[in-house]
Amino acid sequence: MRIVLVALTVGVGLFGSARVEAGGCEPATPFELYDRADRVIVGTVTSSAAQRAHAPDKPVSVAVERTLKGNASGHVSVLPERGMCGAELNAGDHVLMFLDRRGAVVGGIEGYIAVPDPAPTTSGIPVPDWPALVARWAKAADDTARLDILLELIELPEQASGRNQAADFVVNSPRLLGLIDTPRRARIVKSLAGNHWMPNYTILILARLRAPELVGLLDEKGHGWAYEKEIRELLAADHFDAVTDRAALAAAILAKGASQATRVAALDRCERLRHESLERFLMYLYDAAHDPDAIDWTKLAAACKR
Repeated sequence: MRIVLVALTVGVGLFGSARVEAGGCEPATPFELYDRADRVIVGTVTSSAAQRAHAPDKPVSVAVERTLKGNASGHVSVLPERGMCGAELNAGDHVLMFLDRRGAVVGGIEGYIAVPDPAPTTSGIPVPDWPALVARWAKAADDTARLDILLELIELPEQASGRNQAADFVVNSPRLLGLIDTPRRARIVKSLAGNHWMPNYTILILARLRAPELVGLLDEKGHGWAYEKEIRELLAADHFDAVTDRAALAAAILAKGASQATRVAALDRCERLRHESLERFLMYLYDAAHDPDAIDWTKLAAACKR
């Protein structure tokens, strides 16, 4: 499982309309993949490597052990994908898989998660039991229950697998950000104590919340927080907290001579008002600051007003 700092367009579920095709290299989290998938299974790949070598485009057979979403039993056929981002589908692999209705792996290699049984630890750092977590996600009664699952992962040790995936999901879910109350925010702040490993998406949650603890964290000696410069510029340019007119926010995004940070602050506010993501937060906080063509501000301003 990887989280990579590249563009990821918006998924479904909490993210809105799907704009990502399965199989592309994308830093998708298991949680958004669950929301996008038609079927989610735990099983074992049974097709042999020799069979695939002679028929590389032939569907691969997977023996279903558990079904976490949709209908699947016995054996299911999974479509192989070419390229470095496709799921490898090796015979004998015991995996958690996210499938679309055609049988392709949603998210490519991100939607094909090895399932250790029992889950081991690496240097004492816990490894998430992804099937159990996804099963809890499936049974969550509402967004608050989902948020609390994500917070449990965020509270894991800094380098634990799953922590950045959870933080990344929260960062890009304005509906969930709106559910973070003072006690939950305190848990997030506590989880950052002593952190040094980068990137760390958890601090981006506090940036989007404009958390009162944020500046103190940024000022701590011995830290070089990822995206610190962009976060500080956002805080300095944010004059939109009381603005509720989305048309005014759209105008601010497109205003002649508007700074990058002003556009970021206005779009961030618009997303929080709409309770939905219009673009990945890092895409407009960081990527757009370093590449003028990274995003289409005109398109985003139009989406803000709708």
